[in-house]
Amino acid sequence: MLDDLADVAEPVIYRTTALANDIVKISANTIDTYRNLVKHMKEENIFHHTYQVKAERAYRIVIRHLHHSVPLNDIKEELQKEGHIIRNIMNIKNKQTKDPLSLFFVDLEPQANNKEIFNLQFVGNTKITIEASHKIRNIVQCQRCQAYGHSTTYCKKPYRCVKCGGQHDSKDCTKPRHNPAKCALCGEDHSANYKGCTVYKNLVATRSHHTRVNNLYQRHSATYPNQQRPLTIPTTSNTQPHHSKSLHTNTPVQPGKHTYAQILKNNQTPVLEPPTLAEQLATSLNEFKTMFSKLISQTSTILNLLATVISKFNP
Repeated sequence: MLDDLADVAEPVIYRTTALANDIVKISANTIDTYRNLVKHMKEENIFHHTYQVKAERAYRIVIRHLHHSVPLNDIKEELQKEGHIIRNIMNIKNKQTKDPLSLFFVDLEPQANNKEIFNLQFVGNTKITIEASHKIRNIVQCQRCQAYGHSTTYCKKPYRCVKCGGQHDSKDCTKPRHNPAKCALCGEDHSANYKGCTVYKNLVATRSHHTRVNNLYQRHSATYPNQQRPLTIPTTSNTQPHHSKSLHTNTPVQPGKHTYAQILKNNQTPVLEPPTLAEQLATSLNEFKTMFSKLISQTSTILNLLATVISKFNP
């Protein structure tokens, strides 16, 4: 693989990392290197997936209180008059009834004036409110290979059917309706987008693990702002970081080699946990007892001195 990439990019401008499940991540240091690697893999028909470059991501906003019957071209023209370049406009529909709502997603081309759009109060003669789009908390699933963690737009892996798990596009599936579905991820009798799939539930558990770790770090930093107190982090598996300028390609790991995750698993270092509230209270009580004992001892010494002084004045 490295010899093949040497014809496209110099080794100093990209890095590779071996991940679990025989996956190799390639991280490019520059945008040009990223584009060259993607172009090379497409030309050589190498199975891979990647992510959109952060600098090319659309700036998404939400327009509220604008009636759904307003033509999209009218909205586009109004926003262009304010100096914004529109990539896409989409009306939002109710998830259950599919009825159109007075809400619109608007994707702007990345520009220095993107944030100025929040000052806009009218589109035509309609009073509106513009808000930032909320981040999607659901795990993205590719509709091409059915894997989680990337979108269909940037996937060049083999097709896997969401219904029968076969290596073809889902829209070309000929499985009879009465035949049971088969998951392309776990092989069970359900569709690949079923939220009860063990693969999906494991990913949700992994995400929850990261959330707990972040919360632990935040509480730890707030409690010990000037101390480097060791912190216990629960271990988990199948954790793969995602980067905007990276490619994941399936490359077999050499026999006899251990993955990074396996090495970490066999070399876990025990660390101390932060004290709980009960432990903190117990420590405080012990310190109070120690201080109170010292105070009693000092008071007894003072009384003895006073008694000695008084005895000298009253022989």
